[in-house]
This record gives sequence, structure tokens and C-alpha cells, in this order.
Amino acid sequence: MDHTTVGIDVSKAHLDAHVNPAGRAARFPNDRDGIRRLIQWVGGAPVRCVAYEHTGRWHRPLEAALLRAGLPAAGTNPWRARRFAEATGRLAKTDPVDAAMLADMAAAMDLRRAVAQTAALAGLRELVLARGQLVKNRTAAQNRLGEADHRLVRAQLRRRLAQAGRQVEAVDAAIGEALAAANLARKAEVLCSIPGISQATAACLIGEVPELGSLSPKAAGKPHKVALTAVMRSLLVLANALLAQDRLWAEKAPRQATA
Repeated sequence: MDHTTVGIDVSKAHLDAHVNPAGRAARFPNDRDGIRRLIQWVGGAPVRCVAYEHTGRWHRPLEAALLRAGLPAAGTNPWRARRFAEATGRLAKTDPVDAAMLADMAAAMDLRRAVAQTAALAGLRELVLARGQLVKNRTAAQNRLGEADHRLVRAQLRRRLAQAGRQVEAVDAAIGEALAAANLARKAEVLCSIPGISQATAACLIGEVPELGSLSPKAAGKPHKVALTAVMRSLLVLANALLAQDRLWAEKAPRQATA
């Protein structure tokens, strides 16, 4: 097995890369040309893992390019990376140091590999993000309405709430269409059968964790931005099991057939 690992610290402007065990390091702009040059710099030799932190939208072009190049990309959440750094005595935090730490982390741990995102999933995620922003704005307007006294201000807030409601309904319809177009309607149906899971939540789970249904219970533990609490972890384990079995949730699990 090849032991070469690569760590990449991602920021809005730069990509700091470190290769182990060679110890090579370099910085590239975080743009299309910089990503292309970074991949060329890594070289064509077999690589065990390319590790980087999930950083909002700044890591996504890099991740997509790594996957297109056939490199074993593995994103990890910043909290996990920081815990690894502390466990290995790396208290300093600079971009080059973080890149070297991520290369070591890739060598020491079996990081979950990234999955290529289809256009359908990308569109679904965009709709989910748009819905979240609309709901946030609607909640803010509702709170302001409860505090407003002036007749004009209250009228404007009511119109804003009505418009936000229509927009959320339109996005919900688009999410349903996107799920159907991507052949994900059954997956959403299974997730929505779990008490408390709406179509919007199901779409979020499908977009953020497309591997649901094929993960082991341990791998389903802490996907990025989803497993924030032990309760959510239990929910993901349940969702993964239901999707793997292609069955709806029930209060009592179906009995296993006996021979």
C-alpha cells in the first residue's frame, strides 16, 4: 500500500499543501488555475489520501477537482481536525502547520472518502440552503411584527411574511420536483416516515449525506454539519438502517422471518 498522504489547508484566498513522507510544502491560489497547479504538483504517483477541512463553500471546487483527477479526497470537519492536532501536541495554528497536520491525520486515520456530487444533488442542496434563508428571514419578520406598533410598519411586515410564505411554498415544490427528477423520492419517503422528519429535513439529509443507506453504523456517526448531537447521531443511524432495508419507520420493527 502506498503511504503518501497529502494535507491541504483551505482558505478563501489560498490552498496550503503538504505531502508526507516527502515533507514537500507549497501554497497555491484558491482558484481554478491554482487548483490545477496543486494537482499537478501532487503528481501522478499513487496517493493514499488527500485530506482537507470542510470550510463552507471554499473547499467545494477543490474537492470536485480532486475527484475528477481520481485522487482519494477525504474531507473532515474542523472540530475533528483540531482534536487530532491537540492530541498530537500541535498547539500552534498556521496554514502550513495545519496542512502538515492534515497530512499526518490522513496517514493515522481512516478518513471517510468524498463522493462525487451529481448536478441533481448540487441543485437540491442549493434549494435547501435557499429555503433555510427564507425561513430565517420569515422568523425575523415575525419577531419584528410582534414588537412593532406603527400601522405602516406592521402592514409592511405582514406583506413580507405573506411573500416569504409563498416563496417557501415555491421552494418546497421545487424540492419535491428535484427529489423526483433525481430518483430520490423513495429515499425521501423513507426518511419522512421517521417522526419529526419533514421533506425539507429529508432533502437536507440526502444532500449533505448522500451515502445514507450504505454506511456502517460507525461511519454514519458524525458527517459534516449534521451530527451535532448524540440525538442527531441516533437519528442518522436509524435513517441509514431504514434506507438500507428500503422500509418505512414503524413503532415496532418488523419481525424477522424464522426458518
